[in-house]
Amino acid sequence: MEHGHYFGNDAGGLWFGAIDDLWKLGKPVGEGGVWKNTNVKAGEPSLPCLMTGYDRKKVMLTADRNVLIRLEVDFDLTGFHTYKTIK
Repeated sequence: MEHGHYFGNDAGGLWFGAIDDLWKLGKPVGEGGVWKNTNVKAGEPSLPCLMTGYDRKKVMLTADRNVLIRLEVDFDLTGFHTYKTIK
């Protein structure tokens, strides 16, 4: 990559640039996460999942019995806050 921000070779290197340079790569897209297709137990917290920059966020949940699922989000780095309880 000859644009002055990447220093290295085909085996690896480092990228140096400003945060605005990231937008030149295109907006972030994707599907998945730390719990995709994983069985979990009550009270078991997820690993952190960075969602910053995604303009369309969606959570899909399934359960094999009637349960209440409390979706908590740490949006201000002060701890988890209940976003929604789903039946």
